[in-house]
Amino acid sequence: MIFLSFILVSQFNKDKNLWRITIAIGLSGMGVLEGFHSISIFGNQFVLLHLLAVFGGSCWFAATSSDKQARNVIKFNQIYWINFIGLTVLGIMIIVFREFIPIMQIDGKFTNIANLISILSSFFYLIAAYNFYTMFIANKNLELYILSLSSLLFTIASIAFMSSHMWSAGWWFWHFIRLGSFIALGSIILLKYKQSNDDLLKSESRIKSNQHYFHLLINSTAEGIYGLDLNGNFTFCNQAGIKMFGYKNEKEILDKNMHDLVHSNLLDGSHLQVLDCKICRAIREGQEIHLTEKFCRKDNTSFDAEYWAHTILIDNERTGSVVTFFDITERKLTENLLKKNQEKFQDLIERSSDGIYVLQNNKFVFINPMFTKIMGYQLEDISGEDFELEQILPDEGMQVIKEREEKMRMGEKLSNRYGFKSYRQNHEIVDINVSISNIDWEGQPAILGMIQDESERIKYQNELVEALNKAEESQRLKSFFLSNISHELRTPLNAIVGFSDLIRQETHHMLDESMREFFDIIEQSSNRLMNTVHNILNISLLETGEIDFVPKQVNLVSIIERTIKMVKLDAERKQIGIIYENRLNSIPIIADENLLFNALTNLVDNAIKYTKKGCVSVVLEKNSDFLHLTIADTGIGMSEEYMAKLYGVFSQESQGFNKKYQGIGLGLAIAKRALDLHNVDVSVESEKGVGTTFTLSFLLTGSEKGAQA
Repeated sequence: MIFLSFILVSQFNKDKNLWRITIAIGLSGMGVLEGFHSISIFGNQFVLLHLLAVFGGSCWFAATSSDKQARNVIKFNQIYWINFIGLTVLGIMIIVFREFIPIMQIDGKFTNIANLISILSSFFYLIAAYNFYTMFIANKNLELYILSLSSLLFTIASIAFMSSHMWSAGWWFWHFIRLGSFIALGSIILLKYKQSNDDLLKSESRIKSNQHYFHLLINSTAEGIYGLDLNGNFTFCNQAGIKMFGYKNEKEILDKNMHDLVHSNLLDGSHLQVLDCKICRAIREGQEIHLTEKFCRKDNTSFDAEYWAHTILIDNERTGSVVTFFDITERKLTENLLKKNQEKFQDLIERSSDGIYVLQNNKFVFINPMFTKIMGYQLEDISGEDFELEQILPDEGMQVIKEREEKMRMGEKLSNRYGFKSYRQNHEIVDINVSISNIDWEGQPAILGMIQDESERIKYQNELVEALNKAEESQRLKSFFLSNISHELRTPLNAIVGFSDLIRQETHHMLDESMREFFDIIEQSSNRLMNTVHNILNISLLETGEIDFVPKQVNLVSIIERTIKMVKLDAERKQIGIIYENRLNSIPIIADENLLFNALTNLVDNAIKYTKKGCVSVVLEKNSDFLHLTIADTGIGMSEEYMAKLYGVFSQESQGFNKKYQGIGLGLAIAKRALDLHNVDVSVESEKGVGTTFTLSFLLTGSEKGAQA
């Protein structure tokens, strides 16, 4: 019975079921007293020891009323041993002081005292049988059913005891009943013990398997993990931690003090005293900590680490700590770089020439110094709960905002840049140009805006428009003046030319050679002046858009040949050759014949004028959809600086009273404007001292292509 009680105690220490410890106490008491009963001589003490064993067991059996778990295992273990020792002392006293024992039997017949003890025992066993059966019905535990059955057998045995005579058949009958009860009880206890051992082996196997998986898990993580005992010594460390500490394997750090090995320096490199070590303090005081400090490597270098220390509690007792950590060296570098970039970005914002703001729920949540400079507001002026956008927007500004909102509701795509009027803090109206974009500001949608003060620009723009209008008016007046003066000059010039020619014809026979040369000079000068007046009239008409432009179908080849014929005499006078190449037939184009003829004449005439020797070539050829007319000379050429203002009115590279060539600089200006009216592209190439080449490109239409074909 004592052996069975030991098994029950061991099981109680595992599952903490109260009925196990009460039965164990009862069996241990029965075992102690029955042991003394077996070694005592026949007599009163022999009967008393047996009855006390049965009675004590019945009391503890009956004390079991539920299968709840014990809250204090140690307390019940102490009760077990107190009961065991106390009954052992009682058994010794009964053996030693047997003369003081009441009479329990007379001639093999049990006395009333003995029967009373037996009756009480049977009553308590009956209560125990009922309790165990009730618990069995509740949870269907076979052990409880066997305990109920055993208690019932103990009840029958106690009743049979009272009617038996020592050493009679009845005496042995209740002994066999008790033996059956003990056999049943012992069988289920031993069976449960074996099952418990099997479960223990399985649990140990699962624990080993879980430990294996646990080691695989912690060794597969990128973060370092190590355990510490209450003295701050390493109990384990995963592979990531070993690698970060610079060791080869776990054996190098196990059972060594963590503080001395890896945590003796602060972030600034100074020595960290063990009393100031927060991890050691966490172990001592059971704290949970999360900090950033330096850890040391095996080679005495260090790294920045972020770590968490957690206390390990087993049965509410601290047994150590577990620490997880990361090497945050790269993160610190990134954070420092990010901080520097943020500082640079902040500096850029603060130094920006644009006013920058963030608007969230129609409230300003950020403005830069330039915004304050432009608008005059501080952030607190325009960020309060009572602030409304209408406070800084006049009617014109609100109209712009409302129109944009309406267009957005209609699904119209709007530009992110627009202008509006706003109030400065001093209520002065300012013209603002803003560029906006949608951003996320502290987890909420917002609008980022960049504003510019457009007041000065608009004022300057208005001044420019006014100046342009004045310039255009001046240009119109100039053109009007030139047009009128040209008309006024042409009439007397025509009279001078006409009458001088008439005088020369009437007096031809009376004039000598020198007098005839004077008339030639008058004619040449008059023609030159007439040509100048004609050019002034043409440029004034072209500038004002009042020239008669009458496009019709004309023959381009015919116009080119007419041009060459017109200037051929001047070329021969200067002994300059004219080369004309045309591999095409007649080419009909849509053009104003007079304007085109004048433009070509000015270009070819210019080429002859600025060529001292050599030749002027005129080449017409077709390339894809274009006709290209090239006019090239071997004259003086032009500088790059002058080519930038080549087509300006009254523009000549050689100017002043000492200029080398006649003319007032209108020929190319007239030619370019006339060709622009015909959508003819003009390109020019020139080199000083080598010559100049003009290329005119005529775009052929469908009908012109057909005529050429």
